[in-house]
Formats: sequence, structure tokens, C-alpha cells
Amino acid sequence: MAVTGVVVLAGCGPRTAEVALVAEPSLVQRVLGEGGAWDRRRAEVEQAVAACMDDAGWAYVPVPVPEVLPPEEFQRRYGYGVTTGLGGDGRLGGDGPGEPAPTDPNQAYVESLSEQDRLAWYDALYGPAPEPGAPATAPGGCQGWAVRSVYGEVFFDDPTVTARLEALDARVAGDRRMRQARLAWRACMQRRGWVVDGPEAIVTRLQERLDALGAEAVALGSDALRLLQDEERTIAAADVACHAEHVAPVEAQVRREVEARFLDEHPDIREALERVAG
Repeated sequence: MAVTGVVVLAGCGPRTAEVALVAEPSLVQRVLGEGGAWDRRRAEVEQAVAACMDDAGWAYVPVPVPEVLPPEEFQRRYGYGVTTGLGGDGRLGGDGPGEPAPTDPNQAYVESLSEQDRLAWYDALYGPAPEPGAPATAPGGCQGWAVRSVYGEVFFDDPTVTARLEALDARVAGDRRMRQARLAWRACMQRRGWVVDGPEAIVTRLQERLDALGAEAVALGSDALRLLQDEERTIAAADVACHAEHVAPVEAQVRREVEARFLDEHPDIREALERVAG
């Protein structure tokens, strides 16, 4: 969910934060979590953009929405997405890390326009560009209208939403039970042969080792790169198993308790989430 001013609890990518993988996720997780309602409604946004652009007199083809994999499946295929997909790794399948983004179906049409019409098309899509040096603004144009029509205005027009949702995550992570769960996760990983402080430390270590290989070895798909890719998948599998055993059930309980209080304190966010959840 790449939208200005909105916290992403888990993107279409590796789990680098402690995100609960449970059968009955909380309201925040059901909406903003990996594969949640926000992700599922992205196609509605694209259809709304197309309708708006048509009303404005411009052609627009909805951009295909990529599949969002559950975190466990993502890590099974790609590990953390640090090394996988590089060097012609043919085991990924589908759109994995390192693969080129799908071609924008509107590119050829936009390139066929005159310079003046091209600027007008972008203005219709995104709204007028801000002046150089001006602060970033909420999305405008047909994109802005579409995201507000599908998701509501709170996530885009209230600058405090991101900070408030980040505070919620901090409250969950800082709970004593979560600290104990993370210690249990480390012990589990150590029993499996990995001495690590957390998923973020794993990603950092993999990136450092990838950088040490050098650009040529990566581009050619060297044996050293393939070994590092195998290691990334192996440690990610251990992470998923230890997380499911020691972190997920604890976080599910903690998040339900903390989130219930949070949503009572912030009814505007509750209302906005329920609208997106449908």
C-alpha cells in the first residue's frame, strides 16, 4: 500500500517487523496488513481513476494490481527479498524481487501526446505539480479523487494518522509480553543454528554480504551468489517457523488488547478502517 501519509504495516515484501500471522487478525491488520482490505481494493481505485479520467476527456487503462503474497509464502519463495531474484535466479516464478516492474499500459498513449497534452494528462491524473521546494501534499487529480472515494478521506487529509498508527505499533512492540516473545524467538533461531537479534539484523547482514560480492558476481549469477540465496531462503524459513511458534500467538493477544483501547481513543480511525473493511 504505497500511499502518501498512511502507515504500511506490511508491504508486498519481506517481514522486517513483527507482524502477527494469525487466523483472526485485528481490525487494523485486516485492513492495513499484508493482503488486507487495502490491498484487495487497489483494483477498485484503478477503475475509479479510469472513470475520472474518461470524464475529464482522457484515455486511461487501469494499471494491473500485482498479487500480494501472504508473508509466509513470500518468505518461502524469496526469503527477505535481499538476494533472491538477482543473477537470473530462475526458481522464483512470478514477479519477484529484482524483476522489472510491469510495463505501464498507459505509457505508449502518453508518449503519443504532444508535450502540452502530456502535461495536461498528468495534471488530470495527479493534480498540478507543486512548486519546486514546496512541501509534499496529499494526492490530487483523479488519483486523489479515486483513493478518497475508495478508502475515505481520513487516511489522506489528516496528517496525524500516520503518527497515531505508528504509536499503536510502538505500544504493541513495547509490551512486556512481546519482549519475552522476541527473546523466545532468538532462542528458537539459535537452536536452528542462527545467532541473530531480529529480522532487521538478518536483512542487514544479508545486504552486507551481498555488497561484498561485488556487482559483477551478482550480475553473472556466481556460485557465491547462489549459495547466499540458498542461505537467505533457509534462514527465512527458520524465521517463519520460530515466529509462528513464539511471537504470533503472543502478538495476536497483545494487539487485540492494545488496539481495542487505541480505537476507543481514536474513533475517527476506527470509522475509517471499518469503511475500508466493508
